[in-house]
Amino acid sequence: MPPCALTVDSLNPKVLALADHVGEDAIARRAQCIRKEIETKPGSHPFDEIICCSLSNPQSMGQQPNKFLREVLALCDYPHLLEQSETITLFSSDAIARARATLDLFPGRATGAYRLRDVIAAGIASRDNFPCNAQDIFLTDGAAPPVHMMMHLLIRDQKDGILCPIPSHSLYKSSMVLQGATLVPYYLDESSGWGVSISDLKRQLAGARSMGIVVRGLVVINPGNPTGHVLDEENQRQIVEFCRNEDLVLLADEVYQENIYTREKKFHSFKKIARSMGYGEGDISLVSFHSVSNGYYGECGRRGGYMEVTGFNSEVKKQVYKVASLSSCSNISGQILMSLVMNPPKVGDESYTSYQAERDSILSSFARSAEAMVCAFNRLERVTCSKAEGAMFVFPSVRLPKKAIDAAEYSKTEPDVFYALRLLENTGIVVVPGSVFGQIHGTWHFRCTILPQDEKTQLIISRFDSPSPSSMAALRCYYSSSSVTIVPRWKSLRKTMIRASMQGCSSSESKKSPNSVSFTGKVNKVYEDKNMGILCYTDENGELICEGLDEGPRLTWQDMEKLNMEKQTKKQEDQRQRTTLPIVGTIDWRSLQAAVSMGKN
Repeated sequence: MPPCALTVDSLNPKVLALADHVGEDAIARRAQCIRKEIETKPGSHPFDEIICCSLSNPQSMGQQPNKFLREVLALCDYPHLLEQSETITLFSSDAIARARATLDLFPGRATGAYRLRDVIAAGIASRDNFPCNAQDIFLTDGAAPPVHMMMHLLIRDQKDGILCPIPSHSLYKSSMVLQGATLVPYYLDESSGWGVSISDLKRQLAGARSMGIVVRGLVVINPGNPTGHVLDEENQRQIVEFCRNEDLVLLADEVYQENIYTREKKFHSFKKIARSMGYGEGDISLVSFHSVSNGYYGECGRRGGYMEVTGFNSEVKKQVYKVASLSSCSNISGQILMSLVMNPPKVGDESYTSYQAERDSILSSFARSAEAMVCAFNRLERVTCSKAEGAMFVFPSVRLPKKAIDAAEYSKTEPDVFYALRLLENTGIVVVPGSVFGQIHGTWHFRCTILPQDEKTQLIISRFDSPSPSSMAALRCYYSSSSVTIVPRWKSLRKTMIRASMQGCSSSESKKSPNSVSFTGKVNKVYEDKNMGILCYTDENGELICEGLDEGPRLTWQDMEKLNMEKQTKKQEDQRQRTTLPIVGTIDWRSLQAAVSMGKN
């Protein structure tokens, strides 16, 4: 067999330096497994469906596409419909007119149209009340390609850096890593609703420069992902002034600009803020990103977006065009949708009323869900959550007990990943650990998507609030000071290490799989873990009994503790990996569940 042309060691080291997001992947894989188990073995989990609060695609969670947007897109995709008499009864008149006007912009109706940039520029000008030059618009396949494009332009070597918010979407960090740049973090202020601290910006910038790093730009995400904050105007003015004084390119991620849920704040583009301060093209370099993949429209699969580049001289602008030309024209559907988003139906158009009703209904639903979820999280033990002002997420902080953090570190798992896995096992809710986005050392968070359906939101809240095994219940056993120990699990052994007869059950029941055991009235509490192959319960005397998948001698809790001590004193030199699980507190249903769940790691 010929040698492989590539090995991991021979790959680009910048690719190898990208974050693996092992914890996030582990959560996604486990969610897939549980989903299959629910399908094949109903009743095997304390919930009957997995709810993915890790996604940012509202249509994947049941939101219907906007009627006007899809009507125009359908007519542009199949122009033959415009010649059919039935079309006027199936489509709104303004959708038909917009489709004809859009197709007229495409030479031969076959490729992308530079003139769509005029349409988008007009929409930006209407939004900001300041002029927009179509030559500053670059149409893209979503927001990620222009971010990579700007990193190509700005980064020369590892001595160049970009100020990037923590927490933030991993796109920016990954793009910097691929370019070999130095990420210069600045930390959003959670105590002030995730605002940008100018003093921290100055401190981080000074620190980077003292180490010889040339900071080229500043990334700002508004509304925030994953934090859901909206910057106030004064904070935006401070950021503009900072970038102007420090000669930094301001990279403004504004993809959630229509998702605002608070009356106290409105979205203002950074370009509008800069122009309102009297700064023109020659005063500040600014790049704005927008996309139809994000926001309330949720057209994630269409991959439409743009970047607006201002404050660059003509020679630099030529280089921007050069880099943009390395890629083919962005997809037509995305271009059309972007032009429609920036120029929705106006007063007097047939679709205006329905378009506004759809928009308002979706945003109102998001707002209700955001408020309900923030309130629910703030009711939870050891959880706090800032107000969700915009975007599609909440980012609660979880104060994990030290013993839980120690247990996570012992199993080589990030504490917030450990929590997210416990949350998944207990509630069926999938969230994204805060470590994916970055966070201040010693703090732990998770990102939870605001769902568009009220009924789903209430279901999520009920699972978090449930007094039965739920989010913090899975960790509550780590709060007090006394402790007991579960028998360790060796991962290389079969999951039937603990064997017991089914005493306390009828003879017929003892033959059933633990996944389907029904108990007599004498059994008080039950817990089962299919992954460990273990079933635990307390009998009529309050004695804890643990049973395995195979029948065998009955093991009491005292037997298990004794076995554990014996195993600890033996120093066997084999390849079996031992995991001792410390648990504190009384042995009740919730602590037992968390203890046994720990064995999976």
